[in-house]
This record gives sequence, structure tokens and C-alpha cells, in this order.
Amino acid sequence: MVITSALTQGIPLPGLSHGLVRLTAPLARQTWFARLQAKSLYIPDDLLDDYIRTSTSLPRESLIALTRANAEFRTPPAWRRFPGAVLLLAGAKEPRALREGMRQLGHDHSKSELIIHEHAGHGLPLQYPEWFNARIEGWMRADRA
Repeated sequence: MVITSALTQGIPLPGLSHGLVRLTAPLARQTWFARLQAKSLYIPDDLLDDYIRTSTSLPRESLIALTRANAEFRTPPAWRRFPGAVLLLAGAKEPRALREGMRQLGHDHSKSELIIHEHAGHGLPLQYPEWFNARIEGWMRADRA
């Protein structure tokens, strides 16, 4: 299993966050805003049109449900008992809650390996795709040996 940049303990003040998402959700349907988001997520130019099309067509309630599920997620107690090996990948410039959550996942699972890219933010797979793919490929080969 590979986990990248997981928010494992939710966010503080989820009610406030949900209200803010509800108020700002219409922005996601604006092309100019979708372009700003794409830049912050390191969406490559060849995927930009697809990203904008998806972002501007996403129903408001779907966006709200998606962000609510992300904000409320908690690592289940069964995580410690997961029998497989786990590769955890994150960026050193991720938000603190993400970095701490990934470290906690690694601490709580005896068969995990945490690798943190020192220059990456929350867009690790798109920001450093060669590095990201090489880590996964190497881990898969080692795991199968």
C-alpha cells in the first residue's frame, strides 16, 4: 500500500471549515480560480484544461461532501493491525498537520517506511513525478524480493 500526503486527524474547527467551503464553493466554478488552484497543486500544463473542466463542472454539493469527508477522516484503530507493508510519501513543505499525520501513521504501523521529500509541498506526485515514481518502483521491487 502507498499513502501520499494523508490528513489523518481531520482539521480543527470543522464546522467553521465546512461553512467556509460552503460559502466559497462557487469560486471553484470560476476559470480564473481553477487556474490559481491548479498552480498551487502543481497541475502540469498538459493537464490544465482537464483540471479546469473538472473543477468548473463539479457540483457544489460534491465539493462540499469531498472536503467534509477529508476534514473529518480519522485513522481507524485497525490501521495498526493492517498486515501489509506500507510506503508513506510526503513533502517537507506540506502543512504541519499532514506531516505530523504521516509521521504518526509510520509510528503506528510496524511495516511502514516514511520518505519525506525535502523540497516538496502538497503536490508531491505532480511536483516531482520522477522522484515520486522512482520511490514507488524501488519500494515495490524491494517489497517483492
